[in-house]
Amino acid sequence: MDLEELIAASKDPELVNSETPVNPNRIAVYEDSLEFGGLDNPEYQTAINQGIPQLQEELNNIFVDNKLDAIVYPTIATPPTPITDSDGNVIDDPTYQADLENVGGDPYRANYLANLTGFPDITVPAGYTEEGLPVGISLFGQAFTESTLIGLAYAYEQQNPVRMPP
Repeated sequence: MDLEELIAASKDPELVNSETPVNPNRIAVYEDSLEFGGLDNPEYQTAINQGIPQLQEELNNIFVDNKLDAIVYPTIATPPTPITDSDGNVIDDPTYQADLENVGGDPYRANYLANLTGFPDITVPAGYTEEGLPVGISLFGQAFTESTLIGLAYAYEQQNPVRMPP
C-alpha cells in the first residue's frame, strides 16, 4: 500500500464512521508528506545527508563539553492537550490552559530531537496536574546510551513513585 492508498483508506466512510477512525490530524500529516514530494525531494535529501549529521555532532558536543549523561525536560511543554472527536473537532475542556506562544506553538518540540537524531529518549511519569492529568519527564541521551537512560529512569521512578494504575 502506498501513501495515496493509505490516505484513501483512512478517509473511507466505513472507517471514518467506525468506533476506531484514523485521527484526522494524522491524515493531514500523510497529506502533507504526499505534497512534499517523497524521499527524492532535494530538501529532504539535504536534511538527511547534511542537517541530521550536523545536529548529531552538535548534540554530542553539548554532552561531552558539559559532561552530561542525559538531558531532562518535560515530555510535553503544556498540560495534556484536549482530545478531539472523530471529525477532528477539539472537545471543549474549560480546565485546559496552555501558553503555546511560550513554546513556539508546538508543545512537542523537545521530543523532535530524538526523532531527528535517532538518539534515545525515555519518558517516565512525573506527577499530575491539578485536574489529575498525567505529566511526564523525558531523559534524552547520546547514541547507544539506552542502558544509562533506563537506569536513570528506573532510579527516578524508585524515588518518585507517582504512577497510578489505570
